Amino acid sequence: MYIRQVKVFGFGNLIEREFTFDPKLTVVYGLNETGKSTLLEFIVSILFGFATKKRPFEQYIPKNSGRYGGELTLNIKGKDYLVRRVDGTSGGELETYIDQQKVPNELFYNALKPLNKDLFKELFYFDTNEMLSIANLNKNELMQQILAIGAINSGDWLKQAETFESQAKALYKPSGRKPPINQKLNDYHALEQKIQRTRQNLPRYLALENDQATVSQKLTDIVTQQGQLDDAVKQLAHLQAIWPSYQQYLDLQAEQTPDMANQGDVVAINEKYQQMQTKIDMQTDFIEKRRGQSLQPTTGNTYYDTHADEFLQMQQKLPHIQTLASRHEVLQKRITENKTQLAQLQESNAAVTKDMQPLSSEDLSLVSQYKAQAKTQETLKTQLDQTDAELQLQENQHVRTLNDLQAVQAQGSPAESSGFLNGLMVLGGLIFIVGLFLPSFVKIISLAGIGLVALSVYQKKTVATRTTDPQIDGQIQVVQAQIESVKQQRHQLGAKQQEVTQKLQELTQNIQQIQQKYHLNDQVDPLQVQSLLTTINQLQEDIENQTAELEDMQQQLIEFDNLAAFLKDKLGQVPTFSKDYFQVLNDALKDFEKVSAQNQQTILEQEQLKTWLKQQNVELADLRYQQQQLLADNHFKDFTALQKALGTLKTARDNQERYHFLKNQLAPELDSLTHFQTEAELKQTLEQQRKQLVTLNEQAEKLHQDHNELTVKTTQLATGDRLQELQQQLANLQTALLADINDYLLATLTAQWVRGTLEAASQNRLPKILEHAQAYFRILTFDNYQRIIFKAQNIYVQSKDIQEFNVNELSLGTMEQLYLALRLAFTVELSDLVKMPILLDDVLVNADQQRLTQLVKLVEQISADNQIILTTAHNEFLDLFKAAKVIQL
Repeated sequence: MYIRQVKVFGFGNLIEREFTFDPKLTVVYGLNETGKSTLLEFIVSILFGFATKKRPFEQYIPKNSGRYGGELTLNIKGKDYLVRRVDGTSGGELETYIDQQKVPNELFYNALKPLNKDLFKELFYFDTNEMLSIANLNKNELMQQILAIGAINSGDWLKQAETFESQAKALYKPSGRKPPINQKLNDYHALEQKIQRTRQNLPRYLALENDQATVSQKLTDIVTQQGQLDDAVKQLAHLQAIWPSYQQYLDLQAEQTPDMANQGDVVAINEKYQQMQTKIDMQTDFIEKRRGQSLQPTTGNTYYDTHADEFLQMQQKLPHIQTLASRHEVLQKRITENKTQLAQLQESNAAVTKDMQPLSSEDLSLVSQYKAQAKTQETLKTQLDQTDAELQLQENQHVRTLNDLQAVQAQGSPAESSGFLNGLMVLGGLIFIVGLFLPSFVKIISLAGIGLVALSVYQKKTVATRTTDPQIDGQIQVVQAQIESVKQQRHQLGAKQQEVTQKLQELTQNIQQIQQKYHLNDQVDPLQVQSLLTTINQLQEDIENQTAELEDMQQQLIEFDNLAAFLKDKLGQVPTFSKDYFQVLNDALKDFEKVSAQNQQTILEQEQLKTWLKQQNVELADLRYQQQQLLADNHFKDFTALQKALGTLKTARDNQERYHFLKNQLAPELDSLTHFQTEAELKQTLEQQRKQLVTLNEQAEKLHQDHNELTVKTTQLATGDRLQELQQQLANLQTALLADINDYLLATLTAQWVRGTLEAASQNRLPKILEHAQAYFRILTFDNYQRIIFKAQNIYVQSKDIQEFNVNELSLGTMEQLYLALRLAFTVELSDLVKMPILLDDVLVNADQQRLTQLVKLVEQISADNQIILTTAHNEFLDLFKAAKVIQL
């Protein structure tokens, strides 16, 4: 099996990408995070299924794509398989096509047997983490890794175990007659009978003889039990190996539903949709292939053919560049003019500093409002001051009138005169009013004013109690009432004056806050400098924008000049972007157009191709519309909704298929498996059987010792030549029998040990790795080591001068090379049974230059018979792969 092509719908950061692979060696190059490892994971996921929600960190669901999945085009035994897997239950929805005809998925599953995802990664997937982990091991740890490969992956050990078992059966069978131990046991019993007859008169001998027979019988029984128990241990170990499949069988059995007849409509809709999608994909591929065809013009001029792309780009850009060059000169002048104007404005307005900014429209409106309100308040304050002055005059006039009336009425002491009392009252009123406008801690002066007013009123009342003229008293009361009215008005007016003054202070403070926000001092009026600041700010922004535009123009001009560098011989010393410069370029373009005119027929064909492509795109759009209409007619919002509806039905069908598959596969062992409720119970039973086997071995050893002791004792008791002869024959037979029994026990125990060791490590792996490993190790070590030798659970290597070295005697780097040789040899050897692509994910990252050269040589050698897909992030590695296909991400 090898991979021809990959089409990614959406997987991680790979969206709508296609890749074609070489049947032998393909190198995928790209920087970190460009999707190299993601591409290899995509291949594994399409083959064996996506990670489920139980393992979310292994999922590669794209964030910006509607479809999760893609397609692999594989060649399996000469047939082209198209395998499509998209998002769905149980690892995704799988469809298999052979020669564009849909076939049952079982054909694809059978092609992968016996591999699953984990086993494939163990055998055919090498990544940086594995090599880094090996590089970080010490010598003892690395030797254990190397020994593990030999133990787990060597089928010769299983064959050797079978050989030991065959040897044991050839020596003894519980119901046999021909095996040597069976014959010797029969001969032994016959000799014992002869000796018994000879020693009938020896009670002690007979007792020992009886004990010896009992021990022999026990030993025979134990050997029989060992054989039976060994078969039971093998059967239990086999049941333990297949328990995961049995557990999956039980889980699926619990999920089986009898009704599977309701999926016809949804399946038919999905089939029709997928047929449309396949047609769309095939038509899209065909369109892309036709679009990629380029009709080459006839070769008329090598120079113009070589630089055709540059000429076409220059032809497209030249009018714009000429305009840009003129604009460049004009823009430079404008920048100079704006800078000059800005400098003049800044010099002519010294009060305006650089940090001052124009007010926003909102703040400008607020300042205007505040100033209008302040002006209104100042006008109101002026009016209030005028009104207060008028009231002051009225009060003074009323006071003088009162004084005159009181002077007429009262001719007493000066202190009782109306004029004096009125003056005292006026003075108290003034003190009271002045005290209202003073700070709070001085307002106590107002109390003194109130006291003077009260004293004047009291004195007037005292004078009034005297006999007076009633007419004058009436006039005095009127005047006093008028004075009191004026005072009340002035008091109210003073409160309004204070309110206006406070409002003015607040407005002034608000204006100052806005000025500080825009760095304006008290020397400038925001309303008056707003226009100037706006002009300065606009000039600064214009200069900044024009400078950026100028830099962009300069960059475009430089890029165009670099584009025209291939014409440097024609341009000579002509000033860049001058009139002569553009004239040379136009002349060159005219020459190019003359040469291009020779390819008009090809251009016409290209136009026809474009027309055809446009028509195909219209048909493609119609197919996509039919797809959407199919979903809408059947009340599906989108393809995801259809897949969701199909998912539940298909999951039951897939589970049922898997259930029957497992049922057939496990049929011979189902009765045995049902005796155990859990895997732990099975493991416990297996462990008990193994312990019993160890106990039997110990009992057999003890019986051997007892039998030898009894033999010695019977020999000591025997007398007579015949008895000695029989004893000698019996001793010889015992020696031969014990030798055979030792051989039988050795073969049986060795086979049990080999199988137990292999079962603890791995099942059913039969690689023959040694020959390949030696060849690979020779390449990696520049032929310094020729052979790899396994001796007594240790590994030795033989150098080219026939010296042997234990693995522990090698350097850490050489041990790493040995591990890699064994690992690759195992994979290559197993590929004879299951031919799969070998995926190498940046395994060369830590190799030095010499080792890297040999590793590349080894990779190229293996790729002659096995497809290899290798990723790397190092550009220098590409030069080492001469014939490899390179994909750049």
